[in-house]
Amino acid sequence: MQNFKRYSWQSLAFFYAHWKGVLVLAYLPNLLPEIYYLIDSEQRDSWALSLMIIPFYIMFSVAFIFYIDGQARFRQNSGPQLHRLALKFLVPYSFVMVIAYLAIMFSMFALIIPGIYVLVKYSFITFNLLLDETGINGAFKLSWKQTKGYFWLLLSAFFVYVLVPGLPGFIAQIVPQEFNFSQAANHSQAIESSNIIYLTVGTLGYIFYTLFTYQVYKDVSKKWLDDRPTKVIDTPSEIIK
Repeated sequence: MQNFKRYSWQSLAFFYAHWKGVLVLAYLPNLLPEIYYLIDSEQRDSWALSLMIIPFYIMFSVAFIFYIDGQARFRQNSGPQLHRLALKFLVPYSFVMVIAYLAIMFSMFALIIPGIYVLVKYSFITFNLLLDETGINGAFKLSWKQTKGYFWLLLSAFFVYVLVPGLPGFIAQIVPQEFNFSQAANHSQAIESSNIIYLTVGTLGYIFYTLFTYQVYKDVSKKWLDDRPTKVIDTPSEIIK
């Protein structure tokens, strides 16, 4: 409990000191599509638009992690530098996220508990890939090792900063629409407006979860300096192998 409070306060202090950069990189990319959907709600079901937005999200996610690390180490990255890093790691980051998602989903199909265990054990994969430059395979291996002894701490952070903030939006999706904003003059716009509120709460939870796990990763990684693979990025041929 003491460590949870410490890392939470560190995350809050970081957000307070760098809130402008954090919101631009982590909140704005999620907000802009919702504003567009508010104007034209029919585009929400457009697969073409969704496929165009995904690389946009990934690049900002990569830039966000490099921004956090740069500020924490007093080594600020400029906008063009963050853009180059986002392009450099666009493909490997996508591979890591897809593989992690599939691993968690397959574990969930077996039982809920194995899925949660795998999710927590892969808490550091993005930091390992981007900041340690371990490569795709090395990111999974190192994260699995580094999270040993920190399971309950990371699980608590996931529950507090991801599950709880995301719960209102999840409930709103499954509750029949007649119970939500039934008296609104424009029903569809009212629902889109509520989506922005849910998105704001959920994104803030994601921001603090990322900041929290980074604080833990930064402390843990000091113990693993000699256990990092030297390869920077796996090539497609190595991934297939």
